[in-house]
Amino acid sequence: MNEPNPPAEKRRQHEHAYWEALRARAYALRAEGKTHEQIAAELGTALSTVSRWLRQPVVRAHVARHRRIGELARGGWSNAAIAAEVGMRADSVCKIRARCAEAEVLAHGHKGEAPAAAPLDVLDRAVRRARIVALSEAGLNNSQIARQIGVTPSSVCQMLARARRQSKAASVKGGETGNGAQLRSSNTMSDTKECPFCLETIKAGALKCKHCGEFLNAASVAVTVALAAAPSPTPLPQAAAPQPVMPIVLEAGQVPDLLIHLVDKNLIVYEEDEHGQGCYRLLETVRQYARDRLLESGTGEAGRTRHRDYFLALAEEAKPNLQGPEQARWLDTLESEHDNLRAALEWCLGDQREGDQRNAVSSAEAGLRLAAAVRSFWWTRGHLSEGRRRFAAALSHPGAQARTKTRADALNGAGVLARTQGDYALARTLLEEGLAIGREIGDKQGMAIALGSLGIVALEQGDYASARSLLEESLALRRTTGDKQGTAVALGSLGNATLEQGDAASARPLYEQSLALYRQMGDKQGIAIALVSLGLVAHEQGDTAWARALYEESLAIRREIGDKQGIVGSLGNLGALACQEGNLAASRDCFAECLTLCRALGEKRVSAYALEGCAALAQSLEQPDRATRLYGAADGLRAAIGVPLTPNEREKGEGSLAALRATLGAEAFDSAWAAGRALTWEQAIACALEENAP
Repeated sequence: MNEPNPPAEKRRQHEHAYWEALRARAYALRAEGKTHEQIAAELGTALSTVSRWLRQPVVRAHVARHRRIGELARGGWSNAAIAAEVGMRADSVCKIRARCAEAEVLAHGHKGEAPAAAPLDVLDRAVRRARIVALSEAGLNNSQIARQIGVTPSSVCQMLARARRQSKAASVKGGETGNGAQLRSSNTMSDTKECPFCLETIKAGALKCKHCGEFLNAASVAVTVALAAAPSPTPLPQAAAPQPVMPIVLEAGQVPDLLIHLVDKNLIVYEEDEHGQGCYRLLETVRQYARDRLLESGTGEAGRTRHRDYFLALAEEAKPNLQGPEQARWLDTLESEHDNLRAALEWCLGDQREGDQRNAVSSAEAGLRLAAAVRSFWWTRGHLSEGRRRFAAALSHPGAQARTKTRADALNGAGVLARTQGDYALARTLLEEGLAIGREIGDKQGMAIALGSLGIVALEQGDYASARSLLEESLALRRTTGDKQGTAVALGSLGNATLEQGDAASARPLYEQSLALYRQMGDKQGIAIALVSLGLVAHEQGDTAWARALYEESLAIRREIGDKQGIVGSLGNLGALACQEGNLAASRDCFAECLTLCRALGEKRVSAYALEGCAALAQSLEQPDRATRLYGAADGLRAAIGVPLTPNEREKGEGSLAALRATLGAEAFDSAWAAGRALTWEQAIACALEENAP
């Protein structure tokens, strides 16, 4: 069997989705009271096409009418009485009753009188069987059908065998009971058939009804026939007394068949990620239309609350897995659901209904929990600015002011993101409030997180005494609570404080302990951090080969899990090492990628290091004026964000600056330094990216 042409199939799906979206828009415009001519002009389509689209809601009325006919028939009404009741011809009623009877026979697997009320699960099986037959006719094998339907291949085989037996029995019976009149009718009408939706006569080979516009594939027909045969739970409402719209709650067993039907209609797209996990996605135009209809129905609030609760549970399930062996999969899951997480957060912060203060507080609490749960995802995948905006909105919500553990967790998360972007004043304020709440409520874990983050703020601002005191207190609390992941973080931070004071030998065992804990937990992000730290020790001690191996291993891990925040650090380290070894082309490439990513992330602290690396590269290329300007730009950025050079870095930098001053002369050096210092962060990065090629 020839495989379908993928590009052609994809093009066909896109065209179908486009026309479905136009049809949905036509319904909306008609609901606004516009005429067919006005709708055709606005959509840029033919008037006949619009008219055909707008007849399609009649199909839904046909289904409702079929239900009503089935109710009356079960109540003992004659065809003539039913025809008078529903406003149809008696022969049409007869045809519909026959079709409903066939559906009930299919559902129950026997002939004769069907029960008065066919269970929905039985009808679901009938629809599923029809879907399996349609897929088999399309050329799919039993395994492929089983994957699409969600059953075992053996069940598919049994259902197809049963369908073949029923088809054979029906054809035999038809041959035995046929008469001359039926044969003549078959011969004269062989080129026509009846649309199962609107009962109009159409061509026998038609794939779509020209009257109602419905597609005539087996799945669509099976669904409509099953709906017609199903008993209505309540009498149909009279046209003069419309009933309020109630939320539709589906049973679990109804969802797969409904999704398959929507995929067939190209209203939903099925996609799989690289981990083999599938999901269903609405086309954007269809999603917007469906959302508008949901809000108009009055059930939007309940739907959005259920949506919020689901994604809050997903985020909180993901949170502990973002530091373990399943880290990459969970990061990808949150990335794919980021729009849903955004929508849930917006609903949390916008749900302030008048007169319902308790609901507003509950929703704000959910917003704080959701933001805190995805903080690590925002940090790792580089959504720093967005994360800070979300935290600010959640923390300022009137219902989120209670001094609870939830608020403390959100304050700590917001402080980490602010520190990462170099906003140390705000970071300190947020973390100190989080620490105060933790002390009030006795939350040792929350206190340890706040103390550790405050220690890193002090360390990056050059306050080594305060940094060591805060980090040691954090490490003690982590060990008391048995928090392995937190202990590894605290050990690494203490190692940084030791290394930045020039004691590489004492820093090394701290980093090795941290790495051992990360390996025990399978935390790839933590392993990469510890490898970089050990690489810094090796670099400081002059073992450049070992340093390069550690940096490259760290970068590979960070690329694997999509850790953008970590990638910039590894690139900066590799760029500096390559420059020191004289590999200027490799150094240029590393710094270019590092600065490009820093600009996208809003990462200013690493930008300062990269600018200094580009200055050293320019100095190696005998470009003293440009090197001086870049050193000046880095110094200006450090002053702006409050990140001074470490004593060790200052000592090394003074030698480079003295050499540049001697080369340029004092006046030219001061002029270039001032010009670089006057550059903004964005201008400094642009300058480095444009001019650092050898």
